[in-house]
Amino acid sequence: MNDEKRQAAAAKLIDEQRKTHEAIGAFIFAFSQLEFTIRARLARVLGLKEGTADIVTGPYDFAMLCTVSREAMLAKKRVSKKRKKAIEAFFKDCLGFNSRNRLVVAHALWTIGGASHVSRSNLKRKMHFSDLDELRAETKKAQALMNRMFFERI
Repeated sequence: MNDEKRQAAAAKLIDEQRKTHEAIGAFIFAFSQLEFTIRARLARVLGLKEGTADIVTGPYDFAMLCTVSREAMLAKKRVSKKRKKAIEAFFKDCLGFNSRNRLVVAHALWTIGGASHVSRSNLKRKMHFSDLDELRAETKKAQALMNRMFFERI
């Protein structure tokens, strides 16, 4: 292989790595915004002051944050059946999204070919997001979940 071909192959590899890094970063950014929005909502439901909110909500992983937030919201007096259904559906969707996507993105072995992840439920390795457009679509879903908190007044 001559120098020109080696340089072209190296440039292609660098570009593929950059695209992978950008897609992962965009997903993590969007997910962190969703998580922060849920934390802020929980703090408001519990009436926590700014200095106390991080102390109380900081130790929760995402799954526990969703569970505690859901239960705190449902425990409030005068929660209508419609609102109760919206709260339950929202957090069910968040938990499913987390297990299908965030756990894979955060804990997989990433290559430019995708994310190689071992499921904790069956201990089998599977490739995910070999097409970065799949990850980009999931990033949009994280953004849509966050927007639901506002539009559905969760």
